[in-house]
Amino acid sequence: MKRYLYILLVAILAVVACEPAEIVPEPKVNVHFGEISIDASDTSAVVKVRDTYLTVDGERYDDAKIWVEYTLAQQSEIISVKEYTQEEGALSFVIDHLTPSTGYVAYVVVDGGEHGKHTSDRVPFATSEEYIPFSGINFKAVALAKGIVAELSFTNLQYIYEDQPQNIRSVTVEYQLQNGNKCVAKEFAGNLLTDGSLRVSLPFEGEEYLVENSNYTVRLTLSAEGVAESFSADACEFKTSYATVTASIATPVLSYDASGIHASVDSVEIFYDGVSDKVYNSKHATNYAFYYREAGASEWTKVDVDVVDGAISTTIVDAMLKKGATYEVKVTLTAGANSTSCSSEVAQIEVPEEEVPTPPTPPTPPVEGGDTSSVAGTWHLTQWRGAEPSFEVYIDITEDGVVTLWQKIEHREWECYLSSAAIENGIISGTYSDGVAWGTSYYVTVAESSMTWVDVSDSADISVYTRSSLPENLTTTRAGAIYDVERFL
Repeated sequence: MKRYLYILLVAILAVVACEPAEIVPEPKVNVHFGEISIDASDTSAVVKVRDTYLTVDGERYDDAKIWVEYTLAQQSEIISVKEYTQEEGALSFVIDHLTPSTGYVAYVVVDGGEHGKHTSDRVPFATSEEYIPFSGINFKAVALAKGIVAELSFTNLQYIYEDQPQNIRSVTVEYQLQNGNKCVAKEFAGNLLTDGSLRVSLPFEGEEYLVENSNYTVRLTLSAEGVAESFSADACEFKTSYATVTASIATPVLSYDASGIHASVDSVEIFYDGVSDKVYNSKHATNYAFYYREAGASEWTKVDVDVVDGAISTTIVDAMLKKGATYEVKVTLTAGANSTSCSSEVAQIEVPEEEVPTPPTPPTPPVEGGDTSSVAGTWHLTQWRGAEPSFEVYIDITEDGVVTLWQKIEHREWECYLSSAAIENGIISGTYSDGVAWGTSYYVTVAESSMTWVDVSDSADISVYTRSSLPENLTTTRAGAIYDVERFL
């Protein structure tokens, strides 16, 4: 029995000894790499790491350590950066002592201790060129150029030395005609600046005015208090236009006499961009002309002028005028590089109607003398001194010796003269109704339709008349006896 119990106990112990021990499972570890951004300058870079952590069995493991490692591209030496700052959920690692214009790679390391070390993918970056602090000037320039003057406006004026703004001591403005030899410069004190701006009028006092329609360059130089070095900007360019030409011209003074309309202007002043020519002394010629027209007409007629000591005058000859008409007169000038025209106010004058006196009463025929019936009739002068005359003459002779002379020699209107005549021994002579004798006597020969008169004192003075009727327009005549003009007979 004891033996049986012993065997049973041994069997039980053997069964118990063959059962396996309890097995503890390994923890499940995961790493989450979030956003990695790198902002590099010339010698440093900032690596920002967001949303990067380690979990163990699904629980966030807060004892994990995070750092950044970097190396030169194509090299294996690794440098670790473990110090960081935390802001707005991001870890910022600063990498210093980098080389400008160089390529690097960086990555993030998460060290979970017993849970292992884990590394992110590599992120390449490059440093920029070496940064040199800026020293120089900044400004904005605007040129408002006219023809002979300009306004330069400089705003946001700054003198920067190694990235720091300095107090401006002076500003020098230079301008020059492109391809010109003369450069004009002027220095302005810094205290003249208003809110970092400077406005300059060209030309500078005492300098020549600008040239119309031309290109100019402008250069700005600034100096600062406590800094020995001055800085000049690149040249700016602007172009002048044609000058705006205006003029103050007195209204013409008009008068009329038998020779025509007399017009004069005694005051003229020309302005170029508002600058009087008395100051500017334009190199361009100024041309003057008078213009006239009958009131209500559309076209003007030009008349040349006389200019003496600044006074402008002309005469519109009477032969060009219509009696009883009103005329408008103005003076016009052209000046400047663009030949701009300016005119005065229009003046008016009325040409009086011509007074046509009552023709004189025919004189009483001479009591003595030969009969004029052989030459009676109306005659037209068709030849004088061997050629066709350039003037008009008609004579009408009655049988009892009354001679009416119509002539158009010096004036456009017909002139009428009355005289009494007689023929004696083939010679005709006469006396005008105002008592003035004919200028000479004539030998007379008469054919059927022509008549020849030869001056008794000048055989070359031969007048040939042809029988004719009087022109219709002889109704408009003036009595020649009251005018001091030469009479044909």
